[in-house]
Amino acid sequence: MGRETMTGKPLSEVKQSAEWLPCDERQWHLRKALVSWTEEDELRMEEMGKHLKEQLSRLPGHVVEGLSSHPEIAQWIGQDANRERLLETISGLLRLLFASRMDESYVRERLRIGLACQRMGLKSDWLLSVYNEIVSAIVQSMNLLKQATAARTELFLLSLMKRIVLDLSIECYDSYFKYLADHDPLTGLFNRRRFEEELERVLAYSRQYGKTGALLFIDLDDFKRVNDTYGHTIGDQVLAFVAQSLRENLRKSDVIGRLGGDEFAVIIQDVNAEQARRVAEKLMGSLDGLQMAAGEGKVSISVSVGIALYPQHGLTKRELLDRADGAMYAAKRGGKGRCALFADEKATDEQNPGKCLTS
Repeated sequence: MGRETMTGKPLSEVKQSAEWLPCDERQWHLRKALVSWTEEDELRMEEMGKHLKEQLSRLPGHVVEGLSSHPEIAQWIGQDANRERLLETISGLLRLLFASRMDESYVRERLRIGLACQRMGLKSDWLLSVYNEIVSAIVQSMNLLKQATAARTELFLLSLMKRIVLDLSIECYDSYFKYLADHDPLTGLFNRRRFEEELERVLAYSRQYGKTGALLFIDLDDFKRVNDTYGHTIGDQVLAFVAQSLRENLRKSDVIGRLGGDEFAVIIQDVNAEQARRVAEKLMGSLDGLQMAAGEGKVSISVSVGIALYPQHGLTKRELLDRADGAMYAAKRGGKGRCALFADEKATDEQNPGKCLTS
């Protein structure tokens, strides 16, 4: 029989099961979040690359420092005749775990993920911060070594630390999958399901406390032509750009979602009809006249906006969405870059682009 670890499994099995968690099957989730890549991003990558690699290279030392400074562990290993050897073993195993992952492609991928998460509203260091938990995880497990013989310590540590890294990397991806369940991966906005949940919550609050507000239904003008002419990559860049513009021009308390395709929606609380109109005009104005480079051409961006008020135009999610959608189509009938309040009959006036007209 082969040599066994303290878990009772042959060392060959431990090594096989403890390999770094393969994540190829998960990368497509991450790539969905990677929006347009620019020259500016490349420059940022170069600046951040050396710093990131340096931080990763210090990781084994930080772990060993954390172990040796922990009162209980320091007392235990301080009495061990092989104290220095034990710390060197831990440090060496950590280097084996991480050093092979710190090549240029690894660092570059971590940076790409960090930048994408930053655009989605996540902390850009979310994927790296998980390693900080290794120190506390190992400290909690070190008590198990008190009864271990010196001959078996290294085998146990190898199994233990690889398992910890495996578990932490799974937790890391699980948290990202939970994020994807509520968010559109391209824009980072709430997806339709989560947005409708928020709308139901706001309407329930409105009914209970007599609050007012508005739902804005936003649709890009001629978006199909953009996709057909320039391709879906440019189309995705346009959607990401519009999403960012919405974030920058709305309050933090406003709820923004991408309902699907080129349709967005916004919940604005505590506003009347006139205030809702001004918000819609501000959003249209922020995009009016803007152009994005697309190969040798340029893409002009404009949106049409429909407004429905609550409780005037609806008390349920379905009523409000349908009426805001109907108002948006009334605005589109008048041309590009217009908005209309539900029941507006004059939204077809072609002399007032960028304005919400009054009945």
